[in-house]
Amino acid sequence: MKIKIILLLCIIASSIITVGAIQEVWHSGNSEIKSLSSDGINIYAATPDNLKCLNPDGSQKWSKTYTINDNGQAIKLSKYALIGTDNDLRALNLSDGSQRWINYETLGVNQVIKYVFAKQGYVIASNDNKAIVIDRETGENKTQVIEANTLCKPYSTQGLYLTGTSEGIQAYKSILLPDLYIKNTKLESGKVTATIENKGLSTAKNVVVKFFYRKSDGSLKTLHRNLGDIQEGQSRDTPLYGNITAGYVNVDPYYTIKELNEDNNQKYFTYNQQNNTNPGDNQSENTTTPEEEFWLEGFNYKSNANIQYSGTTDLIDYTITKILVNFEAGKMKTNFDDVRFVSGNQVLNYTLKSKIDSDKAYFDVKVPVIKGNSGTNITMFSGNANAVSLSNPDNTYLLYDHFEGTELNSSKWEITAGTPTISDSILTLSGTSSKGICSKNTFNAPIYLEAKSHMSGIYSQIGIGPDKDLSSKLIAIYGTVPSSSAVLYVANGSGYNMIGYNSLGGTESIRGIGYYNHIVKGYENGELINGQIEGFDPNGPYYIEITGTYATQYVDYILARNYIYPEPTLGNWGSWISKT
Repeated sequence: MKIKIILLLCIIASSIITVGAIQEVWHSGNSEIKSLSSDGINIYAATPDNLKCLNPDGSQKWSKTYTINDNGQAIKLSKYALIGTDNDLRALNLSDGSQRWINYETLGVNQVIKYVFAKQGYVIASNDNKAIVIDRETGENKTQVIEANTLCKPYSTQGLYLTGTSEGIQAYKSILLPDLYIKNTKLESGKVTATIENKGLSTAKNVVVKFFYRKSDGSLKTLHRNLGDIQEGQSRDTPLYGNITAGYVNVDPYYTIKELNEDNNQKYFTYNQQNNTNPGDNQSENTTTPEEEFWLEGFNYKSNANIQYSGTTDLIDYTITKILVNFEAGKMKTNFDDVRFVSGNQVLNYTLKSKIDSDKAYFDVKVPVIKGNSGTNITMFSGNANAVSLSNPDNTYLLYDHFEGTELNSSKWEITAGTPTISDSILTLSGTSSKGICSKNTFNAPIYLEAKSHMSGIYSQIGIGPDKDLSSKLIAIYGTVPSSSAVLYVANGSGYNMIGYNSLGGTESIRGIGYYNHIVKGYENGELINGQIEGFDPNGPYYIEITGTYATQYVDYILARNYIYPEPTLGNWGSWISKT
């Protein structure tokens, strides 16, 4: 009997040990690791001078050599690997460790980055004395550097940056985003009332609420409401009337508002009584698509069009160009300031490229997602006498500069040679020696680059390349070279090729280059020119550069955007729909 009991205990103990044991599985590397993190699949290990990405089985995926501050701990894993390297902040692509962008002297000269935080599309870089907020996608500064002294490791939560001082905790507003949530749903006779609150740090604009519910007859219904703007700290009640048994309410259902927290936007409700519909309520129950029923607050007219796209993969943040809007008397302002574009209930960023008042206008519009094969619908809204233009090139393109003022924009460019000048919104590079500017951020292919410029002399170029000097590997719009006037020039490090444009001479013209799938295409005044160059294959990401030697170059504007060929286009606008 004792033997049986002992055996049973041994079996139980063995089972417990097997289930709960921590066992060695693999070992990787021979350096002292200072920081470990994961994106949910791969593992990232940092030392003071290296960052490695490991597969789940411990094998190395990639390795990059960088001096990582704070003894290898100035790192934050987000959509990208964000690392503090001396005075600079870098973002690395998780897939291969390539650099997406670099923000130079982030906190100022001789200010070493010690802490990195990330929330939604923003990054906080700081040390024991200073802090700044940076755009995660572009690396551009979103705030000024502030004094934020701390005696301990700071903390970031709910948009606040918290520091520890000798007299307690100091909180700073940092990431000024809204935070919408369903505070409660109140069930009473004849209706369900949802209370929407913004507990964030900025105003939520054009807040849409979606009700999806079951009626007592078993039918399913959907209703959308636009609540307008909800300021920080404010709440808004929205009722739902009818014979309702169950459902849910969702605020910002299509994720058009960037928030501090996206996990508290939905709440379920149940109601079992037979409710009487309030005859005074003017809500309309429907099963139509959101695009058909959605109205932009304050606008009285809309028209729909479809993006025609034959590709099989979805396009992300793609800028549709040359969207024509003809003036409609009584339906829009004569200067087109009240024109808006919406897709999936999200107001889109756009740039008014050109216009003739009371006649027509051309817009470039950035669309968050264009679906493969089927394309995507766009709705144009107008008819708001109080609306002002929201044209914003910085939000429409990957990079844009019209060279306003008298100084080069140091957040976008660095000078690589010579002394550029800016006057009357024209960048000028002149002289017999090398001169040029280079983008601070890098960009990935596929990419389209366009510039409005004119030039004289020889060896002047606007283009992209993996290095800052456009030396041996580049795609460029050449103004003039010894053998040809104004060409598309491609060099891969071992040779070069050219396609001739019409001669520029001293005439200002718009030239463009599109790079996709190792093929380079040239554009003149927005139209594709004959011929293409294949085989350009230096590894990205790429800098955007304007350089020259023995030439004078004048640049009115330059822009970069995502690119694919053939490009998607917008079909004809449909009939106007009136709100009333």
